[in-house]
Amino acid sequence: MSRMRPNEMRALQQMGKIGETGPASQVIDTDRKCLHCGYQLKGLPLGGNCPECGATTRLPDKIDSPLSLMPLPAILRLKWGCWAVFWCLILAMVIGALRGSGRFPEVMILTGLLAISLSWQVAVRLATPTLDLPQARLWGFHRLGKLRLVAQWLQVGWPIAAGAALLSEAIPNPVPPMNLLPFVLQFGLVLGITGLVILALVFERLAQWTRELEAMNLFNWIVWGLPAAVLVIPLRDYMNWWVSIVLSLFAIAMLLLYPFVMLMLARGVSLSVHHNIEYEERIERQDERKEEFFEKVLEPHMKSVPDEPRPAESEEIQLHDPKKDRSEET
Repeated sequence: MSRMRPNEMRALQQMGKIGETGPASQVIDTDRKCLHCGYQLKGLPLGGNCPECGATTRLPDKIDSPLSLMPLPAILRLKWGCWAVFWCLILAMVIGALRGSGRFPEVMILTGLLAISLSWQVAVRLATPTLDLPQARLWGFHRLGKLRLVAQWLQVGWPIAAGAALLSEAIPNPVPPMNLLPFVLQFGLVLGITGLVILALVFERLAQWTRELEAMNLFNWIVWGLPAAVLVIPLRDYMNWWVSIVLSLFAIAMLLLYPFVMLMLARGVSLSVHHNIEYEERIERQDERKEEFFEKVLEPHMKSVPDEPRPAESEEIQLHDPKKDRSEET
């Protein structure tokens, strides 16, 4: 058995869960944070209290319930947010394809990308809302979800990059400090791509909450494949032609995978809405059948059964004396 650190031993002794000889029988042996304050609970007794905020370390009932059993307004917020993210990705790819065709002015294309990047900020915040639910704390959609907040703020890199590219195109001969626009463009791209990777981690948790296991696995591929695709793109010119083709196809596949998996997730969340409505209707029908059974069967039966007479309060209970009974018989 591994030895406990002194601070953990003191915390357990204060909660009265251990003695001087060793820890309690049920101890949290996995990495798990407090649902209220985020304190690391590994090594603490199960069912005790968090040393930081005093909340119980035992998980609430139905903490692992799927998204379809959550309140309908929360599911609808996630649904519209996921669809907004999906359509922003599609529009960005369409504008990128139009830019490659060369049929439209560069300023018009960059203006469209700037508009999409601003819409992207709203879409990401709609898809990663703050939900005041115990299950939301488990999946990172509570106000304490730091990964979700980081993913939201890093998306600001896309309007920074689009704005820098638009200014560079609009100003052919920039003067200081406008000559720093290429560096601002690169900085914005780094922020945006990092935000996409972290956002894929957030959506991976949402897919697991929705029970979309295939989407969850594909988001895991994006987390590892998207940074690799971005790194290999500059290396294509320094390799053989067939290696360059393979790397280009890999990068294209990673870029196309994001909207495809986002479509799967949006459809899964939409199905959760339908499942939630069907579940509520089924519960309502069960309540109606119970009420109908009570009115047609139980209530008439209870009225037909006569009430048993109760003894008067002044009536004394007669106890039989065996000796007296034998004397009367003789």
